[in-house]
Amino acid sequence: MTLTEKIKEAIEKGFDENNKEIIGHDDSYAFAKQFVQTFSDEKMKEYQEKVPDVVETLREAKKKKKKEVTSRLKGLKLDVEMVLNRNNDGVEIYVPARYANGTDLEKDLVGHVVSIFGEYASHVRIGRFGPYVAVTGNVERKDSDLKEWLEADSEAMAMSHIDLKAHEVMIPVEGKYSSKLVVIPMTPSAIRYKLIPVHQTNRKFFPRYKEPFEIITPQGTITAQVTSKTPTPGRGNYICSIGDGSLGNFIKESGLKPGDKVEIAEIKPKKKYSMTKV
Repeated sequence: MTLTEKIKEAIEKGFDENNKEIIGHDDSYAFAKQFVQTFSDEKMKEYQEKVPDVVETLREAKKKKKKEVTSRLKGLKLDVEMVLNRNNDGVEIYVPARYANGTDLEKDLVGHVVSIFGEYASHVRIGRFGPYVAVTGNVERKDSDLKEWLEADSEAMAMSHIDLKAHEVMIPVEGKYSSKLVVIPMTPSAIRYKLIPVHQTNRKFFPRYKEPFEIITPQGTITAQVTSKTPTPGRGNYICSIGDGSLGNFIKESGLKPGDKVEIAEIKPKKKYSMTKV
């Protein structure tokens, strides 16, 4: 086993225990998150503007609810241990959250990392590190405080005694999740019909005609297949979602326009991919 493999194995083993705690902590986090969503400073300001007559009543309700929330969360503590790997011009952040179908806390952890990292890097991608999430990108800013911002807890995390810890470690090769990818420009007809065009040069990257596969996106998991716009499979190929229109939702939520590009990375050959707007 190489040094790189040993480091990755050690990180993944540590994440197994960390992730169990994260899953076990989800109820308390959800309780705090609900309070913040109702009584955050932004919400109180919104109430002040829209329904000023009931703001005082809401402030009293906030005091009472906060006392209940803090009492329930008293004594709970969780350190979420992330790993930050700087590799030449790229950076990878490993997050102890499951790659798909995670809890609210796991999803918010990934969202936090992607949001912060997006200020520092281009081509930010969500990929797989064992059963967990890894985020990678090409660094554009050289600020030394990336680690500090990654460790900045949200209000709901702070209330539920969740502390984010980003540990730096050098892993000399890029994560295997992002080793194979294609970049696809969107055409007007693809956007109109809620499809992803597949050029002939990329065709073998995807499964056979009408064979189902999964695409993980920031909006959720899409069950998809490669179909054809012409009677002859292999000519005029497109990716479409199966049954539920979820690919159309990805296109809409990502704000894709003609000429924009999507990046699709292979996770499990012919079975599972990730997709983000470039």
